[in-house]
Amino acid sequence: MSGTAKLTVPDIQLSAQELSFGEVICGQCCFKVVQISNPTTIRVKWSYSPPGKKRTEKTTKSWWQRKESSPPAPVPTPVVFNMAPTSGVMEPGDCYNAVIYFTPTQGKQYKEEVRLSVENSYMFHAIRLQGSGIEPRLDFPSGEITLGPVLPDNVVEADIVVSNPMPFPIEFYSLEFDQQYLQEEKILRWAKGYDNNEV
Repeated sequence: MSGTAKLTVPDIQLSAQELSFGEVICGQCCFKVVQISNPTTIRVKWSYSPPGKKRTEKTTKSWWQRKESSPPAPVPTPVVFNMAPTSGVMEPGDCYNAVIYFTPTQGKQYKEEVRLSVENSYMFHAIRLQGSGIEPRLDFPSGEITLGPVLPDNVVEADIVVSNPMPFPIEFYSLEFDQQYLQEEKILRWAKGYDNNEV
């Protein structure tokens, strides 16, 4: 008696292998949608690996040896590209949308790659991501502003032209000239338990 078997390797398909988010204001978020589908005849389980994630190596050193030899923990890098959901299980023929977010923290260009791996498969799928962060900037007049002599109890004024070279509106303010803020600060300083460190 003989028989045959067909081996099916779990796999997924993506609607895009590269995404460009363009220019995004720092602190704001832009998102794009990628469709994930299961072209196979079996159930598929996939997961997402964030950019720059490294595998943690195990060690047999004692805790005091690790404490003495380990360098200071590095400051974590802000995550600018993220994905939701981060994993999923798909039946044959299923497809659904995953959202990739871009949230820049600095005014520079970002290029990263995210990977989607499939359980029980040697294959993985990569999505190349790129985008630019734009920091709000205002142009103020250069040099000093001279108001000249003024008599006591008199007021002298000077006009300052501030221009916005960015393609989006920018709100700016100065607490030193905010009368409501100054009044609230005065009240708080008289409150019990409030000191110069704002505690």
